[in-house]
Amino acid sequence: MKWKLMTLLFLVAAFIGYTFIFSQKSNYSISHQTSNTKIEKVIGVTGLDMTVINIFQKFSKNNHFIDELLVFISKNSFFKGGLLIIAFWWLWFPPNNQVTSERRVKIILGLLSGFLAIFIGRVLVLCMPFRVRPINNPDLHLVLPYGTDNIGLDKLSSFPSDHAVLFYAIVTSLFLIARKAGILAFLYTIIFITFSRVYLGFHYATDVIVGALIGITVSYFIFNNKYAQKLGEKIYGLSIQKSQFFYPAFFIISFELANLFEDMRAGITFLTHYA
Repeated sequence: MKWKLMTLLFLVAAFIGYTFIFSQKSNYSISHQTSNTKIEKVIGVTGLDMTVINIFQKFSKNNHFIDELLVFISKNSFFKGGLLIIAFWWLWFPPNNQVTSERRVKIILGLLSGFLAIFIGRVLVLCMPFRVRPINNPDLHLVLPYGTDNIGLDKLSSFPSDHAVLFYAIVTSLFLIARKAGILAFLYTIIFITFSRVYLGFHYATDVIVGALIGITVSYFIFNNKYAQKLGEKIYGLSIQKSQFFYPAFFIISFELANLFEDMRAGITFLTHYA
């Protein structure tokens, strides 16, 4: 377990270092533009990021339906996180009333992983060097897909992607609980969540790669930590002894995880603004 965790931590550190220390800064160009404008000295954008941007720019505004579909999913909490959270509830109530305490403890650990992951992701966004989102970077001269705008995006740093941090923690948890469900969840997350965030210009490729590695690491750590295991067992005990309190809390936490705690964050912002 230790060497696997150390490997994940090393990968996280390596990609963070690659993003901020070894970012290239010379003579990039966006191939999709008719003007073939040369883009020079794009600070903080790596060669990997520019390669992915150039690939995606070839498809931007080629298909109205696909562009609008990805925009719709990116703004819809049900299709982003709701479907993944439904999987937790489905696994909590298995067919034929086959209740297993071990599975339910793992589901609780999965929710704890998501909660811890989004907290760590938000702390890193606030503490790491600021990185402007691609959609807000005038040096890139992006041709944005149909329907794309930056309305609803926060003004925080692009790095790392908190969507990737949270949802990869969730899908890793699903994989550790039920492998087939986890594989499907991974594929769904890659295609409809992280791919769309990069394609629409909300994040760079390295943002989502680092975010995904952080989420996977957090989930793996929680599932293999004896103290987290004991906490999960205690919470499971509450689900039996105090079910009238447990299930409302279970619903609220899963609902907020599905939309990245946007309601709570908005409420805190409102209170701090008028306090």
